[in-house]
Amino acid sequence: MFTPSSFNWNREFCNSIKRRGLVADKITYTTLIKAACQQGDEQKGLDLLNEMVKVGIQPDVVTFNTVIEALCDSGKWYMAKGLTADMERRGGELYIMQFFRLFYLCSLNNLS
Repeated sequence: MFTPSSFNWNREFCNSIKRRGLVADKITYTTLIKAACQQGDEQKGLDLLNEMVKVGIQPDVVTFNTVIEALCDSGKWYMAKGLTADMERRGGELYIMQFFRLFYLCSLNNLS
């Protein structure tokens, strides 16, 4: 059984999908990324985002903003800023709340 409190639940879920011959899509990856970020594991969210791109699935604005929001909430403005630049290179736009959160965190640290 997969529960959010199980550390490897999202990896187990991915493996379960593969064993059944199914393929994870953008919605599946975004859901797993959101769950990892809600558990406070932004790095797992980033890893899943990178895996998503590696297997040829392009993340959308929702996917990027999920990770950016989690990074901002945990004070990792430098990582959020880098991910924002990557998203913009791919044609995505930052949600207004993430923009203000990132702007605020950067201004606290005297960055532009």
